[in-house]
Amino acid sequence: MNNKELSLNQNIDACRVAQNRTRVTMAVTVSASVLVFAAFWNSWQGSWINKRLHRTNDALELKIWNVHLRDSLKTDELRNRFDKARSFALIRDIADSSHLAEVNRGLQKILTDEVNNIRVPFFGIIFDVNDLGIASGLAFIALLSWLRFCLLREQENLKFTIDEADSQNKLSYCYHVLSMHQLFTLPEIDKQVAAFWRRTPIFLMWLPMLVHTIVFGHDLYSYKYGLTISILNTVIVYVISLISLSVIISLTISCSKLLNAIDKVWVEQIIPTKL
Repeated sequence: MNNKELSLNQNIDACRVAQNRTRVTMAVTVSASVLVFAAFWNSWQGSWINKRLHRTNDALELKIWNVHLRDSLKTDELRNRFDKARSFALIRDIADSSHLAEVNRGLQKILTDEVNNIRVPFFGIIFDVNDLGIASGLAFIALLSWLRFCLLREQENLKFTIDEADSQNKLSYCYHVLSMHQLFTLPEIDKQVAAFWRRTPIFLMWLPMLVHTIVFGHDLYSYKYGLTISILNTVIVYVISLISLSVIISLTISCSKLLNAIDKVWVEQIIPTKL
């Protein structure tokens, strides 16, 4: 193997390392997005745990074990709550009010210990669910910045390797070796399928922005709950979350452009000359 062939193989190895860094960073970013969304989903007022708690509260308040009390309720809304709460208890074989009170206490404990206090995997950190906007914003900024550097390095490595392969008339060899390790760019695929799958990595990159927008929107919607606890903390959460969202949008657009640029290199420079 001469020096030129050795240089080309080294460049190909560098491209593969850069591709692997991008994959790992993307996997961590998507995982973080899923975890943040799960934390939000469990904490909002319409979540399963909150709905169960509301049902048990209604059951205790309306005394569902006394069926005759239903007719004494003054509004249809109260009677509807009575029926739903009674069905909730009966279908779960909750035999009496003491059993129901025990279930209610268990739900309250889960809400306090597991939902309102969020535990960060691997780090052992616990923070209040009201600070989810701050935590997710800073985490997404760090991850998307990391991803941007990875994509930038992957793009530069790919361009340099292509130039080296072209100078040695080995674009076909370069294509086949690199395409075996490619994940977020699909070098050769049916055009109709490619139109869908080439958008998938873009969607994955936009997940942090979508999730943080949902979290921030919910914080705005539920501002009255925060104000009853601390006006200062509520304002701090809003300011940091809004700034974070602006930075996240900028980084997301930048990462998307870099991924499109990498895809363009494959489509315009490698595929036409691969055979």
